Amino acid sequence: MLEEQSKTVQEFFSNQFNQGLEDEEGLNFLADIGETIEPNFLSEAASEAYTFYQQNVEDADWGNVQLYQARIENINVYIIYVSTDGDDGWLEIYNDQDQGLGFAQYDFETLNWSDQETIRAEV
Repeated sequence: MLEEQSKTVQEFFSNQFNQGLEDEEGLNFLADIGETIEPNFLSEAASEAYTFYQQNVEDADWGNVQLYQARIENINVYIIYVSTDGDDGWLEIYNDQDQGLGFAQYDFETLNWSDQETIRAEV
């Protein structure tokens, strides 16, 4: 089930990202599909991810961390969306059972899915 949820969510985000590129809006669709939430509503793994990016990106003053909660094809997800002062950023997605569904690094033109360790090494 986790593998199926991961595939569904990653395909959804990849399709939305690619559509956003055509519309010159990138990941701006996040505000349309979900609602922003406060960090205290996050599960343990999602909270740890938020803290990692908060400390290493936002507190270091070279980007922002935003949190969203959404429902994607009947899957409740928490989204940690990180944008930088440049063209790159990160995306981590968790389900409501605190399981990672997708980890990606993106730039202006590509959304690259990988594992959490690999994408965080680029921060």
